[in-house]
Amino acid sequence: MRLSEAKSAIQKVKPHKIGMHFPKRAAWTPTIPASGPKIPDEILRLAIVKSPSAAKAAAPKPQAPARVVPEGVPRMRDGRPKYEDVPVTNIRNVIAKRLTESKQTIPHKYTSVKVAIDNAISLRKTLKESGANVSMNDIVLKGVSIALKQVPELNAVWSNGEVQRLEDVDMCIAVATDSGLFAPKLSKVDKLGLTGVNQHVKDIAGRAKSGKLTPNELSGGGFSVSNLGMFGITEFTAVINPPQAGILAVGGIEKELTLDGYVNTMTLTLSSDGRSVDANDAFVFCEKLKAILENPRIMLML
Repeated sequence: MRLSEAKSAIQKVKPHKIGMHFPKRAAWTPTIPASGPKIPDEILRLAIVKSPSAAKAAAPKPQAPARVVPEGVPRMRDGRPKYEDVPVTNIRNVIAKRLTESKQTIPHKYTSVKVAIDNAISLRKTLKESGANVSMNDIVLKGVSIALKQVPELNAVWSNGEVQRLEDVDMCIAVATDSGLFAPKLSKVDKLGLTGVNQHVKDIAGRAKSGKLTPNELSGGGFSVSNLGMFGITEFTAVINPPQAGILAVGGIEKELTLDGYVNTMTLTLSSDGRSVDANDAFVFCEKLKAILENPRIMLML
């Protein structure tokens, strides 16, 4: 057979016609042998830690803490604890709005003072023996009224960007009721004696709990007092009742050991409006109140 005839015969044979399959060629990746000095793994790890990008990439992503439900709590089908929607009363809404307004708009400044009240306890016992039953809260209220007359900057309200100092000492007291916390007003406390303060407080607190306060008794005043000593609270801070200039938080009686023996003390914390009360005025008020309560017999002369 001639060479030209052989080439023609080969071209006529098609691989797909006779069932021939050729494997696909795999991609060839060249292998480059390692060269250069060997770097220890310890040095490589230090380099990775010092690199900000590598450290950021290697840092584990924070995971949300798993919600832990105490044992014995009733749960719904999806595992969440059961709950009850409690409707909010109109009074609770008003209280919430006023508290929010107070903390958002009034710059609170806090000043605390510890008062030795052994003399006040002794005065209370003496008055009780003579038939005048007054409480420690009555003594504090009377002392606050005297201090407000001596430091009138605290007996004020903030109105339309101005400070209005009040002439009469109309003071509010915090009263807890089933409907919420009320702050009814005690009118002209500075003109009342200790027994008069006691009767006024009993009357207005009783009417507050029975819902018989008048609108005039729920407004006004330039200062408030909140006493939680009867609940075992030794120290706390109170929220200012706008637009008043301040509020005094009264803690319970504590016994402290001093060089002269045990002394009964009480912590008073003043919350003052930084817009209308200077820091020095707050310090002076606490100083005056401390002096009055530690020598309470001067109340009987005023």
